[in-house]
Amino acid sequence: MTRANPALIGSFILGAIVLIIGSIFTFGSSKLLTHSVSCVMYFQGGVQGLRTGASVNFRGVKVGTVTDIRMQLDPQTSEIRVAVIADFPEGSDGRMGKRDMDMRVSHEAIVALVERGLRAQLQLESLVTGQLFIQLDFYCYDPLAGA
Repeated sequence: MTRANPALIGSFILGAIVLIIGSIFTFGSSKLLTHSVSCVMYFQGGVQGLRTGASVNFRGVKVGTVTDIRMQLDPQTSEIRVAVIADFPEGSDGRMGKRDMDMRVSHEAIVALVERGLRAQLQLESLVTGQLFIQLDFYCYDPLAGA
């Protein structure tokens, strides 16, 4: 019976560790290296059918993803609200950017869009499953009213 070579076993274990770490960085790199802006949206009524991972679209183009859905209690009014948190990737690695050199979408830019009338609306993604997604568009912008 031959004895196992400790150097060969050690190099096999070291190689496995390197492969595991490399695969974690390769498959997780899109989330680690992409900067994103997080936004909170509140909807009147229920959000049944909306799930984490659902897409956030602007006029049919996917610009973000729902990352969390939480219940929040307002202690002053005792009202329970459902907060939907979505991430919007920025820059060349993301789907959303400005038409300038730095390609960064700031929180201030999103606030300005909301002030211009950008609103979120729940839409039916699948009639069979009842799953929802979020559609962004300028629903109530009146340039004469200014808001």
